[in-house]
Amino acid sequence: MQKASLVIGEALVDEVTDLNGRQERIFGGSPANTALAISRLGVKSFFKGRISLDPTGQDIKNYLNTAGVDVSASIEVSDKALVIEAKIQPDGSAAYFADLNDCSDFGWSLEELADPLPPGVVVVHLGSLTAATAPGAAAVESWAREIKKQKLATISFDPNIRPTLVQDAPALKERVERIVAFSDLVKVSHEDLFWLDRESTPAQIAQRWLASGVNAVIVTKAEAGASLFLKNNLEISLPAKKVNLIDTIGAGDTFAAALLAQLIDFNLVSNTGLNSQISIQQWQSLITNSLAAAAITCTRAGANPPTRDEVNW
Repeated sequence: MQKASLVIGEALVDEVTDLNGRQERIFGGSPANTALAISRLGVKSFFKGRISLDPTGQDIKNYLNTAGVDVSASIEVSDKALVIEAKIQPDGSAAYFADLNDCSDFGWSLEELADPLPPGVVVVHLGSLTAATAPGAAAVESWAREIKKQKLATISFDPNIRPTLVQDAPALKERVERIVAFSDLVKVSHEDLFWLDRESTPAQIAQRWLASGVNAVIVTKAEAGASLFLKNNLEISLPAKKVNLIDTIGAGDTFAAALLAQLIDFNLVSNTGLNSQISIQQWQSLITNSLAAAAITCTRAGANPPTRDEVNW
């Protein structure tokens, strides 16, 4: 049976305004971007979302289908699709603004999440707005914890904090800590860590998370590359590839997708978690390849990740 990933979360439209005032509507959402990037990298990819029946939601569904993402694990609902205003900043990053109330992505209930995982799924990836926004975030957290408890899939988590869209900062910080504690793999940006805990260094936070149960923490640092933290105080840092930057939309999602795609490709992950025998050399290769994939996305407008023939693993 073909091994696969499943990403749960939001699929939306970004209304992007660049530094010159030009505007463009781009399909996105961190989880949807990740699912799409995994598919482009040649690994079976399921997306589990609450997709709106309105015209925007159906456009999103068609976009994912056309990109090769399997949306059979999703459900369709009458709530409105989410449209986010994204303003490109001078450093290439984006600032996000939106009204999240009554949007389809955030209404998950435990009943809606009762279906079994699709065949072949060995990794479940979650994070971003769907894991942070009421009322559905609590149900998504419980669902993922039960998957881990029953050893149905490896759990991968990317908090992907959007500060301008956070409803309740203390509650979200507590939720992140809880999800980290039952995750196998955490990918987190240095900006996320600064928002979560301004009193601790990335290394201190990573070591705290590792002590709580997670097996590997990877901190992405934009143009400074990424750092891997493992138990027994093991740490390695790798540089990013220099590119002609257009914007960073989707770069972190591409990094996460490339990492998961490689773990699946190389049989380094299973329903019970990460392979405990992954060597430091293998980790270095995994992260180097993921940084290279993310760099390609940075050379393109919006979340436009590379295909399998554009990467070197």
